[in-house]
Amino acid sequence: MKKILITLIVTTQSVFLFSQDKKHKYYDNDSNNNLYEISESQYLSLKNDLSYPLIYENDSIKVSILSKINITSKLNESTLDYFKINYSLDKNNFTVINYIDNDPRKVSKSYQVPWSIFEGDFIKEMNKIEKISHFWVINPNVTNLYYYHGNKINWQKDTDNYIQKNFLFFEGFNGGYIILDPKGNFYLHRGEYSKEDFLKQLKELKRKSFKS
Repeated sequence: MKKILITLIVTTQSVFLFSQDKKHKYYDNDSNNNLYEISESQYLSLKNDLSYPLIYENDSIKVSILSKINITSKLNESTLDYFKINYSLDKNNFTVINYIDNDPRKVSKSYQVPWSIFEGDFIKEMNKIEKISHFWVINPNVTNLYYYHGNKINWQKDTDNYIQKNFLFFEGFNGGYIILDPKGNFYLHRGEYSKEDFLKQLKELKRKSFKS
């Protein structure tokens, strides 16, 4: 399989911009967000509940990417320093970031998303499992904060889209969450999730201490 970077997809789109036949390319995505070009048959065989199918398309090309939903890894030194500065990374406890990446589709100005993590005392429920430092973080381009219960939640803007660029990496996930331990090990979930699923994962990480 040929290893490429996401930027090459944009280049490919430009190359075929005036082509009469629409091209369809397929890619797999590893835990470091590297892309590997694969065949259609490989794409179909690898497609499962652990990968999020992302599709980008214009008049000349269609790109299908199987992106990993869950990633367990460790922050490099520069990223670790970033979190220490911007999120006061706790030396003794887990740090949790719940992230929103985009505005909703057209909805009433008075409508709020009925999402389970906004019900009850989410932070209290987390702290019953493990003492944590928590941050609600949102893409700075999002304008409808009320939809995400902005009247109750103090959303912190993702400065320079750092989390979006370095963790979500692709557009289309809507959001996700990151759980970090004091040593810089992290668990990343990209895409939608329920409060029940999140709390279950937090319990599992506490039990395993990020060790696989």
